[in-house]
Amino acid sequence: MDIKTLKLYLSLCQTLHFGRSSELMHVSTSTLSRSISRLEQELNVQLFERDNRSVKITAAGEQTRTVIQDMVEQWSTLQHKLDNQYSHLKGQLSIYCSVTASYSLMLDLLTRFRALYPNIEVNLQTGDAALAFEKLNSSQADLAVAPKPEQLDTKHSFLPITTTPLVFIRPTMESQVRKQSLQHQIDWQQLPLIMPQQGLARERLDNWYKQKKIKPNIYSQVAGHEAIVSMVGLGLGVGVVPGIVLEHSPMKEKIETFNVEPKLKDFEVGLCCLKRKANDPLIKAFLSVCDS
Repeated sequence: MDIKTLKLYLSLCQTLHFGRSSELMHVSTSTLSRSISRLEQELNVQLFERDNRSVKITAAGEQTRTVIQDMVEQWSTLQHKLDNQYSHLKGQLSIYCSVTASYSLMLDLLTRFRALYPNIEVNLQTGDAALAFEKLNSSQADLAVAPKPEQLDTKHSFLPITTTPLVFIRPTMESQVRKQSLQHQIDWQQLPLIMPQQGLARERLDNWYKQKKIKPNIYSQVAGHEAIVSMVGLGLGVGVVPGIVLEHSPMKEKIETFNVEPKLKDFEVGLCCLKRKANDPLIKAFLSVCDS
């Protein structure tokens, strides 16, 4: 068993697809298959159930995944510590954030970070901010930009970057949706709503409707605040997004905010990581730039 085999194993745990993991890890499918088989022989357990159509991780495989993940992280930490003692800090850092955060928040941070640590390779992943903590928990990202949840899990650390309002938006174009939203007494049960699929904005919107004892008229449920802005701009409904998303959207001229009561609580946006990985030299280096 070597560290490369362990990394191959963790990749297959994430993808559950031999072909995809082979591409990601730059090995042949046969090499990956032999490595997994050798690991199963050494542990004397079946780690995956596999046939021609699918790959499923077994209960023993899940237990093994947890232990191996810790081993790989500890090995990586040791490497970084030794590198830091004898040479410039180097390695790879994976950061997950929304498309908006990638240029509104990360641009300045990454510019400063790269100037200080040119030998650290940054892998920036973009997607729905609602998935940020999932990415951290599954070790698909070392750091993530996300709004602070109502109750922060004890296994996560959170470093605030900015605060942004959570606002209701409607189209500026003449449409039935605009007419309905301009009424003195809005009929919320009839007004079409573009709803986020999941995440903190969804939770706060659900609670807002419950407070008003109204069942929302959901036109569509979408992933990502950027998609909500686009659909509202097309006149398909009203929605709720963080102000920072609207501010940096190419659709902002087609959107306007409108006041509601009670107002939604602001988003506190920050950098998150797993507490057990907070002492990793690369993560500490990035957090120090963010906190400076």
